[in-house]
Amino acid sequence: MLTSPRLLQLLKIVVPFVVAVWLLGSIIPYRAAYDGLTRHFQDEKELFISDFLSHEIDGAFNGQSIAELCASKQWTPGLFLSCDPPAGGFGQVKNAHLNCVRFAIEMGAELIVPRIVKRLDVAKPTPWNGGGPIKGVSLEYFFDFLFLNRSLSQSCPQMKFHRSLDDLWDVPSLQQPHPISLATTHTDLVKGAIVNDTTLLADQIKTYIGKISPSEKRTLPIRFHLPVTNWAFPTSAENAHFTHQFGRILTIRKDILRLSAAVLYALSKRHRIGINPRGGLPAQHLKNTFVAIHLRTEQDAKYTLPPFDVQADDLVDYLATSKVKIAYLATGTTLEEVSLFTKMASEVNVTVVRKEDLLEGEELKALEALTWDQRAMVDYGVMLRAGRMAGPGGSSFAWEVALKRGRATGDDGVLVRNGTGEDVDLTWSDGRSTLFRVQGMGEILRETVWS
Repeated sequence: MLTSPRLLQLLKIVVPFVVAVWLLGSIIPYRAAYDGLTRHFQDEKELFISDFLSHEIDGAFNGQSIAELCASKQWTPGLFLSCDPPAGGFGQVKNAHLNCVRFAIEMGAELIVPRIVKRLDVAKPTPWNGGGPIKGVSLEYFFDFLFLNRSLSQSCPQMKFHRSLDDLWDVPSLQQPHPISLATTHTDLVKGAIVNDTTLLADQIKTYIGKISPSEKRTLPIRFHLPVTNWAFPTSAENAHFTHQFGRILTIRKDILRLSAAVLYALSKRHRIGINPRGGLPAQHLKNTFVAIHLRTEQDAKYTLPPFDVQADDLVDYLATSKVKIAYLATGTTLEEVSLFTKMASEVNVTVVRKEDLLEGEELKALEALTWDQRAMVDYGVMLRAGRMAGPGGSSFAWEVALKRGRATGDDGVLVRNGTGEDVDLTWSDGRSTLFRVQGMGEILRETVWS
């Protein structure tokens, strides 16, 4: 039999242990119950927005496959890569930035994060550069730099990266770069743009660098500079996990995504659409959802995409076969064309709404304060949550939306050939997203867009 002192000592050990085990077993369900209870007392709209911001349609970011790629490369101290700042819309700029990061990984170099040229500044000479190349604005013009920093630091710690060349002002050897490109590395390109064999690229890059600056003779840090490379890496050449996750290192700014959430909330309330901000894509067959439509007929696209009447006919025909009655229109075109498209849709019993119709008060003012390209990112956040979406096959923005939706659900999509001879038309669809007239540039986008 235990004596009292020994019993007390044993109880001092056992009781805390039992309490700790009990707490571990109960704290999670109690926490869940507490969260469920407090949700009833939160503002409905703010709760919707909060849920939207914390739940992506494709789940949480997972950088494991990026880490595996980075670990497989040879990294060279004192080797830097910078890239020209791209100009254009969200889809085009995002892909150029991702290709810059991907090239730096193959190169095994430190990265100087590229900037962004505002579309309206492309043709404007500036007094400080004498009308030369435009320096551009920070990556935060579109993206969340803190997320990029965190995701790359965790997934690719071998890569050091810098916000700007200005941060390296005290390294004189980096001020004058050496040019590098897929052409100078003699990379075999398919369709004039797509890397034919990515497994050879690292050696091709290092061979070129060795000719410019042999490693055994190199005593100072050296920088190479890549021109804008929009469409280069065949995403199908990567494993599926990497293809899905790599594009996610560049996420849209939270303040812009917040406007997307506010648009969805208003859409859900005014038109009685059951949008779940915590879930993924809604079931496409449900009537109680909406179709997202991308109409790309702005002035800058008139030489590369079909005219208004062609795009509008494609999209209205698509709406006519859908089971929903609300179409969210994402476009930056004229009010005249918006009105005409709205009338055409009404003739097939579909009501057209836009973000400008759904926001009000301070949120509408915040939208109006954004540039044209930044407003498109509000559309992007909304379109991802649609039951179905459709757009032109020559738009990088439309492919960005469609492929992200497809990768979230594991749908690869297929090309359907319509017509014969010169009248042939390619339509891509995965059941949830459909893109019309994919020929030419559209086929390159399909193969190279990270999402």
